[in-house]
Amino acid sequence: MPKDQAQIEREILAEIGERRAAGLKANACSRVCGVLIRQGSDWDKAFEHISDHFRKNPDKPSHLLFHKKYRTKEALRQLLLRAASGPSEIKVTKLKVHGDHLGKPAIEIVREFREPIGESPSYTRLRIFLDVQGNLITAYPGEA
Repeated sequence: MPKDQAQIEREILAEIGERRAAGLKANACSRVCGVLIRQGSDWDKAFEHISDHFRKNPDKPSHLLFHKKYRTKEALRQLLLRAASGPSEIKVTKLKVHGDHLGKPAIEIVREFREPIGESPSYTRLRIFLDVQGNLITAYPGEA
């Protein structure tokens, strides 16, 4: 049975503590912006994973693609900077394993855009994930 967000948050708070979770949420956006502005190996590593969402992957049933205009390293970097500079929501979550929230604790930054950022016109939401050390893991478009 899939977990709801409240249950996921309770598990994470029990695992890492309320104070640490609050600190991670408070610093998540500045961590992402720092990685994107420095453009070092941390950004290169994250970009390698994020760019998987530039093309279809038949091995992944739920694999959303970025709009064509964001399928370059610089365009994607600018999109992530916009999102991290003005998030719609920041929450603790668990990374998905085979479609279920069973993985390690993470921070999710969500930004709703007015225009589509994904291949489908309904993909106006950008989801950015960081691990509990503040490292940028991945980002991909989603439905509002």
